[in-house]
Amino acid sequence: NKVTNASFENVLKRGDLKVIKTSEDNFVEGMRFHLYGTSLSGEKVDIYAYTDKNGVAVFEDILIGENYTVEEVNTAIRYVIPESQGAVIEWNKVTEVKFHNVLKKWKAEAQKLDSETDDKAQGDATLEGAVYGVYKDGALIDTYTTDKNGYAITEKLAPGKYLVQELSNGDD
Repeated sequence: NKVTNASFENVLKRGDLKVIKTSEDNFVEGMRFHLYGTSLSGEKVDIYAYTDKNGVAVFEDILIGENYTVEEVNTAIRYVIPESQGAVIEWNKVTEVKFHNVLKKWKAEAQKLDSETDDKAQGDATLEGAVYGVYKDGALIDTYTTDKNGYAITEKLAPGKYLVQELSNGDD
């Protein structure tokens, strides 16, 4: 009897994960993503990837698994932090997940006061109808008019530097 030795090599199945990054202000390059979890074979996965100039980050040759988590890390302070997402890595396939950064928004409030009383208008004067302009980078982006109490509030504005200037005082 002749004995023949045979050897087998089990190759663990793998797939890829592609992260597609978009943002309100179109900054998508160099964003860091974290992929972690346990593969179906029981091995821990804990790796990072960065987006290219097109906002794409690729995790290659990841062991297949059904309970991976993908998250953006070190999200810039100007954005609302996007929620992490679950991902399934399948054999010989590319799984895609999408992340979108939304800019944090804020409102400016203006209160017109009488310069002498720091409060209500004097006599028959009014604080109503004063028009304020909001400028960004030297361009007028919107105007707001005060109510009977001298109060005005802007719509939601994206982060940045703005100039608020009175255009007319309401007595015109």
